Amino acid sequence: MKLLEAPGELTEGQRKVLRYILEEPEESAFLPASEIARRVGVSEATVIRLAQALGFKGFPELKGQLRAMLRERISTVMRLEAVSDRPGDEGEILLRVFGKDMDNLSRTVGELPVETFRKAVQIIRMAERIFVIGLRSAHSLAIFLFTALRYIGKEVLLVQPGHGELWDYPARWRKRDVLVAISFPRYSRDTVEVARCARKRGLRCIAVTDSPLSPVARVSDVVLVARCEMDSYMESFTAPLSLLNALVTAVSIADREKALRALRKLEAIWRERDIYLQKEEKSGRVLGDHFQP
Repeated sequence: MKLLEAPGELTEGQRKVLRYILEEPEESAFLPASEIARRVGVSEATVIRLAQALGFKGFPELKGQLRAMLRERISTVMRLEAVSDRPGDEGEILLRVFGKDMDNLSRTVGELPVETFRKAVQIIRMAERIFVIGLRSAHSLAIFLFTALRYIGKEVLLVQPGHGELWDYPARWRKRDVLVAISFPRYSRDTVEVARCARKRGLRCIAVTDSPLSPVARVSDVVLVARCEMDSYMESFTAPLSLLNALVTAVSIADREKALRALRKLEAIWRERDIYLQKEEKSGRVLGDHFQP
């Protein structure tokens, strides 16, 4: 889906249609082109030409994409029931899951515009501070990004839910700060609201999500889309994690000297505090002593 590439080439009428689709994806997925045109105040031909400008063969294909996205938002119970209806032994499940992950990775790298990725890298590079939010299951991705950016010397804060503390963070925001909002189906309400609040306060917002039509994408400056489809009761974070890994790697290479200084300082502290197992411990000699009969 080329929603992230095409807007600069659209006519004013097409922009109005696109805005309606982004704001009302549930209705747009089932309305005919003529009805969307009537609601927006443009011709039916404008709706059809928008779909073609976004890379679809026609409006029905665009609606099919919207419906597929909506299906991914069903509850965990419904997902597990659907998966349970597909018989298969452990070996078949293993191959099916790995196959879906490989497809997610391939589609993510194939569909993500390089210029969009480059823009996200530059925004993070130039940020005074970086706030990272990802709630519920997406919190694991937020922790990874927070840790990786901190290792290379970035001023980064992890927005964490708590007893009302979530809404203490906006009081600390400054104009040159950046928010990275990570949100995947079924989309945490708090993540979207924090991103909306950040935009209102003048922060740049980078969304890491599954679709340019997702709720958090609509309130962000840059949208990094990673596929997460999986025949299971939870989304797969294989492609999103790989995308975040690429993002951090690109930032570290762009700020190579700063990243190296930060990593050298950390390595010195880790050695001093004996954080990691030494070679002889890894070989099992030390651990073996503890388990001798």
